[in-house]
Amino acid sequence: MEMTGPQMPGDTIGELLRKRFEFTWLEGRPEPIERFLPAEQDAEYLAILEEL
Repeated sequence: MEMTGPQMPGDTIGELLRKRFEFTWLEGRPEPIERFLPAEQDAEYLAILEEL
């Protein structure tokens, strides 16, 4: 089972993706940013890309 960091009940999909992205860096095993982005057609794509 892969750790994704703490999750709070009100976390949005973007917040969950950001936490997963940060967790992998903190653990010393960064992954390509593309693995944490929603589909380009997703309404939150640009906002999440900017956040990461």
